[in-house]
Amino acid sequence: MRSKITLAVLGLCAALSPAAFAQAAPYQPLHDFDQDVFACFTCMQPPVLGQDGMLYGYTNSGGAKNWGSLYRIAPDGTWTVLHDFGGRAWIPAGQPVQVPNGDLWGVTSNETAGPHRSHGALWRYSKAGEFRVFDSFVGANGATPESLVLAPDGHLYGITGYGGAYGKGELFTVDDSGHIQTVYSFNARDGAIIPYQQLTAGSDGAFYGVAYGWTPQTSGRVAWRYGADGSFRVLHTFDEDYLGSGLTVGPDDALYGVTWYGNEQTNPHGTVYRLTKDGRSFSILHTFDGSDGDQPDGLLNVDAAGRLVGTTLYLGPQGYGTVFRLGIDGTGFATPYAFDGTGGWSPGIDLAADGAGYGASGAGGANGMGNVYKLVLPDF
Repeated sequence: MRSKITLAVLGLCAALSPAAFAQAAPYQPLHDFDQDVFACFTCMQPPVLGQDGMLYGYTNSGGAKNWGSLYRIAPDGTWTVLHDFGGRAWIPAGQPVQVPNGDLWGVTSNETAGPHRSHGALWRYSKAGEFRVFDSFVGANGATPESLVLAPDGHLYGITGYGGAYGKGELFTVDDSGHIQTVYSFNARDGAIIPYQQLTAGSDGAFYGVAYGWTPQTSGRVAWRYGADGSFRVLHTFDEDYLGSGLTVGPDDALYGVTWYGNEQTNPHGTVYRLTKDGRSFSILHTFDGSDGDQPDGLLNVDAAGRLVGTTLYLGPQGYGTVFRLGIDGTGFATPYAFDGTGGWSPGIDLAADGAGYGASGAGGANGMGNVYKLVLPDF
């Protein structure tokens, strides 16, 4: 794996290149961090737009207890820390999920937990401002949760990277009393272990995601499906590719995602791919070459025109990554924005109902420690 130092040097070299690039849209910093608030660039997640027009997100480091904070940002940029993680719940993972009554739910990974301590927690921050831990991941019911989503059936579901019946991770749900219930335990026999990145809940009642492969037929990373009927199958094997996101359901009901990189001879800077839900058709839609970005990361969005929108972590015309856009057939690829020193190393962007994109960066900003930003691009 290429080091961050190497990538930073490559980014500086790209920034010095004479390639012409026109910033096509306004970039608005909403809050500049004044301490190191992310344990790693790739575990950052963009904030989400709440029902009240506020942004909600969290850091996975820093804060009063140095275990991360849940924050809120008003449209005028007013920053409020709602909760500093610590105690039974620390190191938040994924994104906060707002349920219809306005409450926020989420998970923490508790990655430094010992053998007799919690390996993660399920929490709620109520609309009334109360933070409460509802349940803990203790191994048998999963360990080190990765993400949480609200499914079409109105229930919360998530994945853990470890724990479960075989110690290889689990798909779980949250019952009406706020307790964790196992839905499926990942295992080597089925060909997928240690699920990671974002879980996706399909309108068909199935769940989709990515994981590590295990058997000789499913080495490397894999895309998987857990059906409404309880069936599990590996949809595709990616060999050497490192998957930089979970799976997004496109307007054609196919699955879309990105890889950081794979075979150094064919896609050293990453790809955007398409995969049908039955796993029968797989295609590469775009291969990055560095000039248009390097290491695409984060869940892809679908904009109002049905196009895919995402970000890369590095390189591009100014060395700090790009925002890219392309059609679901791979045509019309463009980089309508390139990050510079005012922000960059942004793993994903969240297109919101107000027509803007929101994200968090791990570099730049007024204090050089990253920021939360708003970006309005043409035709979002």
